[in-house]
Amino acid sequence: DCPTEEALIRSKLAGLAGVVGLEFNLMQRTLAVRHELPSLSPVEQALKAIGMQAVRMDQASAGQTTKLSIAKMDCPT
Repeated sequence: DCPTEEALIRSKLAGLAGVVGLEFNLMQRTLAVRHELPSLSPVEQALKAIGMQAVRMDQASAGQTTKLSIAKMDCPT
């Protein structure tokens, strides 16, 4: 369920260097990652490691927010 998946994602990404904020939209299954990373690869790999596949909804660049769609972040509508 949503709170469990959000907590799992937060715990995995919270300690990741360069990640400065996470904004979840559980109903739309999206996650906005505020970051200072040259590439979003570390975030994508961390999500993959916990069984969450992230699909970029916009282009990533350092010092911005990148929006991701996460299919397995399953929430009832």
